[in-house]
Amino acid sequence: IHTGGYKLSTCHDPELCLIAFAGFHREEAVRCFTKATECDPSCVLAHWGVALAQGPDYNFHEGAGYYAVAAQEKGYHSLKVADDHLNDALAILKKSGDKYPARERALVKALSLRYEYPVTSATPSLSVIYADEMAKLSKEFQDDVLINICIVDSLMCLAPWKLYNPDRSINDTAKRVIPALHLTYSLEKTNLWTCHLMMHLNEMGPREDFNWEAADTLRYCGLDVGHLPHMATHLDFQVGNYKDAIKYNQIGIAADEIVLEKYPESASIYYGYYLHNVEFCVWAAMYGGNKKIAIETVVKMREA
Repeated sequence: IHTGGYKLSTCHDPELCLIAFAGFHREEAVRCFTKATECDPSCVLAHWGVALAQGPDYNFHEGAGYYAVAAQEKGYHSLKVADDHLNDALAILKKSGDKYPARERALVKALSLRYEYPVTSATPSLSVIYADEMAKLSKEFQDDVLINICIVDSLMCLAPWKLYNPDRSINDTAKRVIPALHLTYSLEKTNLWTCHLMMHLNEMGPREDFNWEAADTLRYCGLDVGHLPHMATHLDFQVGNYKDAIKYNQIGIAADEIVLEKYPESASIYYGYYLHNVEFCVWAAMYGGNKKIAIETVVKMREA
């Protein structure tokens, strides 16, 4: 299956569909996972993937108005769509006996605690229950990268952009996030989702804790998910590395333009991420004293 520049080699392996998810192109991830369910309606992780990508994330959360949008019955974001796919996954598991691995059962069961439809004022609090359920899986699946990065993601979404206090001290959520993220990183240092979340943790904290190895993994991923190389530049800016901030935002811009041109129907929200790359490139050029690139990129922003 070829969707949005991402190749899904087999419906029962979600890792490549998760590339779009890891790069916060969640709408494209929904499309990829939906394609997988069409090819194989019995693929539990494909249904789980649709539901996961329809949910809140570190940037689009309760405080940013996620639940108001997700109250719609269809489209993106939609908790109705998420709930329907989770119910499909649960029904498949119920009929299957022991056919599906324990990790798939655990992921579906946990995520089913996060959503409800219709959306109520209590729906956001389900994310706490979901995060706690995911955290319980850490011992049973301590070597499973997918399980562990989902644990990290669930925890970070409880305090988006608020893991550090103004004095750079960490809060109670960060005290759970940091060891979980470092464990996950130790399991697979090239995991793009892990490295992405590492950038979000690092950028709010002290510079001496910046994980440049994770940043370089994102720089050199070579994929059509422009938000990934861009994320490394969140750290570049803070140390005055404007040359690389220009370069890797340009790489991100070019990568995103490929997917946006091919699949504009799955880019209503992600278009903002593309413009964010453009914006970062402009600022990097201004700070770095490169008037030519600054002007060229401002023109691109205006056209966009």
